Order: sequence, then structure tokens, then C-alpha cells
Amino acid sequence: MSTLADVVEMNGRRVLSTQADVRIIDAVEQMCDQHVRALLVGEVTDPKGIVCERDILERVILSRKDPEMMTVADAMTSPLVLLSVTCTPEDALSFMLEHRLHQIPIFSDEVVIGIVSSSDLLRWATRAQLNQIRDLNDYVAGRYPG
Repeated sequence: MSTLADVVEMNGRRVLSTQADVRIIDAVEQMCDQHVRALLVGEVTDPKGIVCERDILERVILSRKDPEMMTVADAMTSPLVLLSVTCTPEDALSFMLEHRLHQIPIFSDEVVIGIVSSSDLLRWATRAQLNQIRDLNDYVAGRYPG
């Protein structure tokens, strides 16, 4: 059975973070430079929250606030919701859809080891289904080793 550890490994990404006192404009620049949609706020051993595109759109842009003047603390989602690395991708996707989350930090041994998006989980599910279809086709065609 697969776990979120498999999804984090598939992503091969390190956890990118920022601090609560950083200006929104600087956090957006970091997100764009690194091609990510979310940043952990704080340290991987002591996360304070997460700031993602949607937070910035809703709490800064739609509120017509100045991203040069607002800090990450003004826009971040806190308290932080984390999922364990032992959670299954199916359960994680279900949880994220139910709570309308697009990115969620994954922890192991009280340390954030990755941020998984709903897109990552859909990509994982698609690959798993394609592998299952391939295995079933091989079985029906008599090519299944077993």
C-alpha cells in the first residue's frame, strides 16, 4: 500500500519556507522563482503556517491591500493542518477535497518533509491507475508473471 512518503519521494522537492515577517511581495517573488504554489511559514521543525496562492489572492489582492506593505503573517493560513507521511494518498486527497485544501504539509518524526498538492495526488492516482490497467492487460494477454 502506498503512503504519502511515496508521493513526497515522487516529487523530489525540498520544503521551501519563509518567515512570518517577510513582505508578501517578496514571498510571491520566491514562489515564482522556485515555481511553487505554497511556502511553509517558519522552520520545518517548528512550522507556524502556510501561505499559498489562494491566501494571497483572497487576503491581499481581493482585499485591495498593498503586497509591499503586508507581511506573510497577514495572509498565511494558521493554525497549520499537517498530514502524516503514513497517510495513504487516497485518504489525503479525500481530506483535502473535503476541507478545500490545495496544498498540505507532510510530516515525519515531527519534521515537515514535504508539501503535497492536490495536483500531486491526482498525478499519483493517475499513474497508479495506468499501472493497474497495464497489469490487467498483461494478465488478460497471458503476459502476467505469476
